Amino acid sequence: MKFLTNVRIGSRLGMAFGVVLVLMLAIAGLGLSAMHDIEERLESAIDLTQVKLASANQMSSAVRDIAILDSNMILLTDLDEKNVQLKQIEENIARFQTARKRLQTLVVTDDGKAMLATIDAAVATATAMNEQLIKMAMANQNGAGKDFLLEKFQPAVRVALAELLKFLLHEQDLARKMAEHSKVDYQRARMA
Repeated sequence: MKFLTNVRIGSRLGMAFGVVLVLMLAIAGLGLSAMHDIEERLESAIDLTQVKLASANQMSSAVRDIAILDSNMILLTDLDEKNVQLKQIEENIARFQTARKRLQTLVVTDDGKAMLATIDAAVATATAMNEQLIKMAMANQNGAGKDFLLEKFQPAVRVALAELLKFLLHEQDLARKMAEHSKVDYQRARMA
């Protein structure tokens, strides 16, 4: 303290101002760092959510396309035309499986994994029926195929699509909550 009493008042005020300036710069640095962290988390979450939603939408689209193609196969009588539909069904199955594999790696919550398991069960049921329907169509059992399509296959497809929709809504809700949380963190960082 003796040191401060020997220093002139102007120098003491300058040192005090310097200390205040250093503290303000430290606070500003912490605030900018926090805002940068929030931005990175938000960008990562948005990117991840977009990929998950796109994958789930691709799965839904493939299921719908397969259902339409199966209906076409029952209506057609020419084997070559049925084979064209069958090839498109196989392409959609591959598209579904690719999207499903991508989604499997991205879903980390227990709720999300449980929803994927439910989707898998619904799709497995529809897939088994799809195979039966294709056999009927290729054997020109169009009357029995039409009944099977309307009474069993289409309801199974609707169940699978409903489960996919639940998953999409779940992911959208997670994204909304994450955005709200980031907004609160951002406001807190601005006040720091």
